[in-house]
Amino acid sequence: MLSTQKKIVFTALTLGVSLVAFIGVIEIYSQWRMKPPTLKKDPRLYQQVSAEERKTIEARYPFLQRRQSEKSYPEYHDLVPLQRSNFERSPQGILKPLPNVTERLDVTYAGSKQIQYSTVESTDGWSRRLSAPRDPASPPRAKHLLIMGCSFVWGDWLTDSDTLPWLLNEKQKTYFSYNLGGPGYSAADVLARIEFDGFFSEVQPRSGRAIYVFYKDHINRFVGNFRRLAKDHVTAYYEELSPYEFEFRGNQTSGKPVQTLIAKLLSSFKVIDFFDINYPIVGQGEMDQYARFLKVLEQKYQEEFGAKNPFTVLIYPDEYKSMDYAALVSTFKRHQLDVLDYNKFPLADYIEGDFLLPDSHPNRASHNLLADLLVTDLKLKDGEE
Repeated sequence: MLSTQKKIVFTALTLGVSLVAFIGVIEIYSQWRMKPPTLKKDPRLYQQVSAEERKTIEARYPFLQRRQSEKSYPEYHDLVPLQRSNFERSPQGILKPLPNVTERLDVTYAGSKQIQYSTVESTDGWSRRLSAPRDPASPPRAKHLLIMGCSFVWGDWLTDSDTLPWLLNEKQKTYFSYNLGGPGYSAADVLARIEFDGFFSEVQPRSGRAIYVFYKDHINRFVGNFRRLAKDHVTAYYEELSPYEFEFRGNQTSGKPVQTLIAKLLSSFKVIDFFDINYPIVGQGEMDQYARFLKVLEQKYQEEFGAKNPFTVLIYPDEYKSMDYAALVSTFKRHQLDVLDYNKFPLADYIEGDFLLPDSHPNRASHNLLADLLVTDLKLKDGEE
C-alpha cells in the first residue's frame, strides 16, 4: 500500500504529465491549423455606417465623391522589415531616427527578392521626418501644426511627400506642419522625445496647434502587453505614480524585465497565437490611464507654446470594429480632451483603388483624404480660424 505522501506525489506527477501532454496536443493542433493572416475579415467585423451617418458626412464634406466600385483590398503580404540604417536607440532606449539624413529604402515581400517599390525617408536636424522640401526660401507660415503619433504619422513604407504632415503643408499655407511621429510609437515615445530629444526644438512660429493621431494599438503599446514584451518592444515606459503623474522608466522591455522574460517563454508556443491570447486586455482602466497620459502630453505642449494653443486627439479611421470606440471617445472627453473622431469614416467608399498598403498601413490616398478632412474641420485655411 502506498503511503499518503507517496499518493500525493504520484497524483501530482500524473496531473503534471497529463497537463504537459494536453498542452502538447493543443500545440500540435495549433501549428497544423494556423492560417496566414488576411485582410479579408468577416464582414460582421466591419464598421457599419448608416445611411443617415453617410448623409451627414457628405453634407459636411461636399468635395467627397462616392466610389462606384466594390471595396478593394491589397493582397496581404508579410513585408520584409525595412533595412533602415537611419535609426538608432537613444540613450534612454527609445527608437529614433538619425538627424539630417536621407535614405532610400527598397520594399520587398517575404520570400521574394523582387523590389515592389522604393521609398525615401529624410530627417531634419532634430530627427524629425521632413514634412516639406529643404527650401529656406519658402515664405514663413503664420502658425505651427504639430502632428504627433506613430508610423501612421511618420509614414512607414511611404516616401516623404506621401506622409500626412507633408500633405497638410501642401493643402494650406497658414500652418507649417511638423512630423512628430515614429514607427511603433505611442504617446509615451512622443513625450520621451520631447523631454530628452528636443522634439519641440526650433518649432516656428510659437503659436499654433497640436494634433495627436490615435491608432487602435497605442494603448497596447503604452501598457506593454504580453505580445509587445515578447518582441522586445522598445516603446517608452512611463509608470503612473498617481493620477496625472508619470515617471519615465526607460523602455517597456528594460523597465519590465520579469514580465518580458515570462512573455518570451510563453510566446514560443503556437497555442498563444491560435487562441489570440494577450494580457492585459484593453478595458476601461487602460483607457482611463491613457487619457490621463494624453492630458500630461497636452500640458507639456501648452507649457512650451502657451495655454491658448489647442491640443486635439484625432481618432484615425478604422475599417473594423477593433475596439469599443464609443467608450474610448467618451473616456477621452471625460478627461477634458478635445477629440476629432474619424473612427467610422468610410475611407474605402471615397477612394478609388486600394486605401491600405499590403500590411494594412494607410497609403498616400488615405492620408490625402484625411488631410482634406482636417483642413475642413479645423479650418486650417487662411483666415478661417
